Amino acid sequence: MRRSLLYILCLLNSFVSLAQDRCGTVPFNTYQKQKFFLPESSEQFEGWMQRKINNRPLLRLQNLQADQVYTIPVVVHILHQGENTGTGSNIPDEQIFSQIETLNEDFRRLNADATDTPNEFLAVAADVHIEFVLAQRDPEGLPTNGITHTQAQKDVYGIYELADLAAEKYWDSDQYFNIWVSTLNDFLGYAQFPISNLEGMNIDQNTNAVSDGIFIDYRYFGTGYNADDFSKGRTVTHETGHWLGLRHIWGDASSCSADDYCIDTPSQRTNTYGCPIHGEEVSCDSNDMFQNYMDYTDDVCMNLFTLDQKSRMRTVLENSPRRKSLLTSPALTPAIQVANDLGVYAITSPLSGECQADITPTVVLKNYGTNDISQFKITLLIDDLEIETLESTQVLTPLSSADVTFAPLNSFNLFTTFTYRIDEVNHTIDGNDENNCEWIASYFAPDASIPTSEDFTNSTTSYSSTWQIKPGSSWEYQHAPSSDLSNEAIALLYAASDADEFGTQDYLISPALSMIGVASAELQFDYAYAAKSDIIADGLAVYISTDCGATFPLENRLFQRWSPNLGTTSATNSDFEPSGAGDWETVSLNLSQYTGEDQIVLAFVGYNGNGNNLYLDNLKLISTSTTNYDISIQNIEGVPVVSCTDNFDISAEVKNYGYLNLTSFEIRGQIGDQIESGTVTHSDLSPGESMWVTLEFEGLAVGEDVVTIDVYSPNGQEDESPDNNNLSTHFIIDDDTEGIPIRLDFLSNSPLENWNYYSASALQFWEIYIDDRDSRVRSLYYNAYDNINLGLTNLFVSPILTLREQDQASVRFDYSYAYRIGKNDRLQVLVSTNCGESFDDVVFDKNGSSLAIVDTNSEWFPETEDDWITETIDLSAYTGRNDIRLAFAFTNQNGNNLFIDNVEFFDVEQPDTLALEEKLRIYPNPATTQFSIKLNFNIKQDAMIRLISMNSEVVLEYPIKNALNQVYLIEDLQVGAGVYILQILGDVDQVSSRVLIQ
Repeated sequence: MRRSLLYILCLLNSFVSLAQDRCGTVPFNTYQKQKFFLPESSEQFEGWMQRKINNRPLLRLQNLQADQVYTIPVVVHILHQGENTGTGSNIPDEQIFSQIETLNEDFRRLNADATDTPNEFLAVAADVHIEFVLAQRDPEGLPTNGITHTQAQKDVYGIYELADLAAEKYWDSDQYFNIWVSTLNDFLGYAQFPISNLEGMNIDQNTNAVSDGIFIDYRYFGTGYNADDFSKGRTVTHETGHWLGLRHIWGDASSCSADDYCIDTPSQRTNTYGCPIHGEEVSCDSNDMFQNYMDYTDDVCMNLFTLDQKSRMRTVLENSPRRKSLLTSPALTPAIQVANDLGVYAITSPLSGECQADITPTVVLKNYGTNDISQFKITLLIDDLEIETLESTQVLTPLSSADVTFAPLNSFNLFTTFTYRIDEVNHTIDGNDENNCEWIASYFAPDASIPTSEDFTNSTTSYSSTWQIKPGSSWEYQHAPSSDLSNEAIALLYAASDADEFGTQDYLISPALSMIGVASAELQFDYAYAAKSDIIADGLAVYISTDCGATFPLENRLFQRWSPNLGTTSATNSDFEPSGAGDWETVSLNLSQYTGEDQIVLAFVGYNGNGNNLYLDNLKLISTSTTNYDISIQNIEGVPVVSCTDNFDISAEVKNYGYLNLTSFEIRGQIGDQIESGTVTHSDLSPGESMWVTLEFEGLAVGEDVVTIDVYSPNGQEDESPDNNNLSTHFIIDDDTEGIPIRLDFLSNSPLENWNYYSASALQFWEIYIDDRDSRVRSLYYNAYDNINLGLTNLFVSPILTLREQDQASVRFDYSYAYRIGKNDRLQVLVSTNCGESFDDVVFDKNGSSLAIVDTNSEWFPETEDDWITETIDLSAYTGRNDIRLAFAFTNQNGNNLFIDNVEFFDVEQPDTLALEEKLRIYPNPATTQFSIKLNFNIKQDAMIRLISMNSEVVLEYPIKNALNQVYLIEDLQVGAGVYILQILGDVDQVSSRVLIQ
């Protein structure tokens, strides 16, 4: 049926009225467009769709693609609530298999209820010739059954949270049809509509690729098992129809003029519920086709797609980005598992945009084979020319990876393609060539500064612009009258473009522009365009990149217009060429939010809608005001975490953000009452350049303090932008020492007072926790559950550990933590070998689920002893020194609470695991010629070991120092058999026990 294009009028304010419906696809996609500023309207998509459908009869005449069965690889992500597999939302695999079977039956019209299709619709009922199979390879090419099980971060998900749900478990939507199955609270299912535009270079117009798939409530997924009795698997059939471009059969408007763009589906005023009898539902002068999978009837009442719906879905599958690529996805074939299989895992250098002339090409390789790889060769090609081949004898075990770095390079074309190719593995050819080669196209942006302009004068002859046309783009220089009839400009001649160029994106890219020293700036440009009737897909946008052209994110879009709103003059169906100044429009865009950036790259992006010609001229980047003098502190180095001396040097990086060169400035550093200041002279510090200045501090007070460094008076003038003139950071001066053994049970202050809490900022979140929800009653605690200071690292730092007399040492501690899905808090144990000035050695490092006892989205409190983990770390490598500190470092990602208890240092590398409630244990008992004593004191103390016979004779006596948690061996006993009394007489504790000598 052909109707007016009113679909886009379904806006977010209709969410409430749709809340009772089974499908949330329309409001979800409307929300997506508004959230991500997606450029493509429904009208633009339908214009593209109609062109593609019109081309399909030619393919059928050529007997191409007519009845070919297309196969789509599926991955089903089960996002459950922590139940055992097969229980509740963690549905069994059999339920998944039943859904895939139903999906295939419905799309191939092999469904048993196809016989229920009314006679009047039989002629248009279609076998869509599309099938679905569970993926056989995961994104890295490893075997899979196409099903994942992951505990969800939330108990239930609504329409605004689907992107978060998808991000919890996602496989590349270019290669997999993602189906997310979880607990939904608004609708039974959602789908993301396909897109028409081709993928652009460097910018993905549809950043919602991660949510490209369908979302289904687990109770309406498949048949039987954990599914509701209502479910016969048709919710997935319905949403998959949307995912392949189908609209609801009634056109999503309560009107006979609404359109689902399929002629063979009768006009229908609104959706249908329940399961009526055919002929009872009549609207728009015809029987409603409520048996169609794209209506809202009960599952048992649905039984057909139509021929036009088939045409739409196959057109999408043959042409749409993230649909067409599925047909050749490696996931359709079994994983290649061979002995020698080295693959290119990632390219880390260069990026797709680079400002630096010097790069070091780097690639990450991974062993996907079953053999160890002990030799390989890899070649770097630049613009298809072999540059360097490296041979390595590094051993890579299966699934391990390695960085491979080529020789530094410093000379490139503005647009250069880098290819990494594996040539040899274990002195033979690689057994799987599918992952042996990866490439990246990089733009090496030349430098420029503001102000700058480009008017394309003489461009039609030999002129070369400072703005670059990206390879494959269609910008060209043209005659374009303005106030000057001989004016020249750059243009996109979309009026003469071929149909297969529809949706392409054309980039005109700036050099890398310095915004340093610019207080505010504007981009000005002129453009001219005349719309053609019924052409709505031509577009123009302006983007900014702050990473040298590697990405042009949607949030950095400064300008975008689509036809007909793109027009600067009257619409015409003739090929447009401006005739004078009246056909042009000037646009001014504020760039002030990017001032202070070292290098930005701008891109004008044209969108080809096979419409009319677009002209661009007089590009100007101007500074509306300048900051002559602006000096800044960039970094501070040399500030210790904890210093055991009262003096140190601090270095500050000072940068010139001003417009004028810098020859002098004042610098001032302050710690407490001590101030160090002076005048720094420099021959010529250019805008954007930096230098380091060192300040010396002596005689500092013990305790925590703050150092603040200020710069001011550039060239003896007032700084015009003083907000960036200072930096501060915290530090501690403390020379307390402690010999091992050490015990911290957090029940008493000693020896806790010798430990320090440290943060570079004023934010510190370690504390002693006292609450009956903690099974230990009192412990060290970090509240990350409510902490929104992401990335903040806090340290709990020991005193200086005197290990000079030891040849062995270790630390043992208990911790309790629960993983909050997707939030990877990190716990490290760090060691300093310079008295605490820096902590460079990592001896324990766990985060996220690897750190956790359990997974939970609730706030964590340990309730039983089973909620604790004990870790032991060998510190013997640090013995013989007196400059060691240890720190517990927690990095907050707003995950969950961490508890630490029973921190103990031992004078052996592997302490025993004997847990004592009492203060003394003798074993074995009875003994013969020797026995061991295990102490369990709360406080370290000197003591005397004494063995006394039953007639009060002291048969053994010797003193011990720092008695706490040690094990002492009493051997070579020269006493008679009998019962003896063993006494430990400490400065604080006196304990005794009987021992039987046999």
